[in-house]
Order: sequence, then structure tokens, then C-alpha cells
Amino acid sequence: MPAEGDIEVDRRLLQRSAEGDREAFLQFMDRHQAALFRFCRSLSDRVEDAEDALQETFLAAWRHADGFRGSGSARSWLFTSARRHVYRAVRRERPEALGDTSDLEQLGVEAGWGEEGRTLANIDLAEAFDRLSTVDQQVLVLRELEGFSNAEAAEILGVELAAIKSRLHRARLRLMAAVTRGTDIVR
Repeated sequence: MPAEGDIEVDRRLLQRSAEGDREAFLQFMDRHQAALFRFCRSLSDRVEDAEDALQETFLAAWRHADGFRGSGSARSWLFTSARRHVYRAVRRERPEALGDTSDLEQLGVEAGWGEEGRTLANIDLAEAFDRLSTVDQQVLVLRELEGFSNAEAAEILGVELAAIKSRLHRARLRLMAAVTRGTDIVR
């Protein structure tokens, strides 16, 4: 979650950008580019699509900087925009609402709960992450890597708060199952 000072810095940078200050916008981009690209990459199978979405997101932010009202963080505003641009780039429909019927107890078993001696030593976490569905990757990137709150992640992904909580729990279990078992998991 961004600090209050970071939120104010972003607000001022966007305000200056709206007035035509390119340097302010470049500073704004520098602050968010790496995190935004990670998120775009988690939504798309192709690097090119993520790069296109990143570019379109920042172009839209430049064009509409005067439209940012500061009711939320500029960061969540950017991530929401990026999600829309990625979906347009890859011509996908929005992810389905959580209709996952995976049994939580079975996911727990696959994650290795209750087994002694399980460790993460010598496990390729990135490889396990890559095996997850896009929906699981999205929620993990937003919550675990980017530090968004559940409410912010729900807003960015356009789903209800309860759905984020459920998705996050299942995504964590699936990641653990992929790490522990080293095999593809049921999605």
C-alpha cells in the first residue's frame, strides 16, 4: 500500500502533467513503470502485448491526467487502466467471475499441508508461478508483489471484494501446490 506521502507526490505530478509539464509526467512514469509492467506481463502471454498495454496506459494517463480527481491512489488508477489496455491488446474478454469449484481441502493436500519435511529449498518459484492461470497470477501480483489492499485489487480487477479474498486464497494454495508438487495444477 502506498504511503500517504507517495499518494500526494503522485497527485502533484499528475496535476503538473495536466498543465503540460512533461518532466513531471516522466517522473510519474519512472515511479510506476516497473510495477505496471510486471502487472501487464502477468495478464498477457506475450511480452509484446504487455509492452503495448504499458505504452497505451501511459499515453492515456498523459492525455487524461486532468481527469484524475484524487479520490483513490494514482497507482490504482494506472493499474485499472492497464488491465483494460491489456485485455484490448490480447482481445480477451474480462476474466470470468470466480466460478471455481476446486475443493479447498484438495488444494490444501496438493499444497502439502499436513506433510512434514516440505521445504522451499531448491524450488523454482518463478517456474511454479508461470504454471498458474492468468487469474491467479493477477491477484498474486497485485497483492503480494505490488502491495495493493484487497479493496484496491478488487477495484483494479473489476470484481467484488469477496471475490478477491477467495481468489487470493485459492491462488496462494495453487502456487504452493505447484511449488510442492512441481507439477501443473488443476485450474
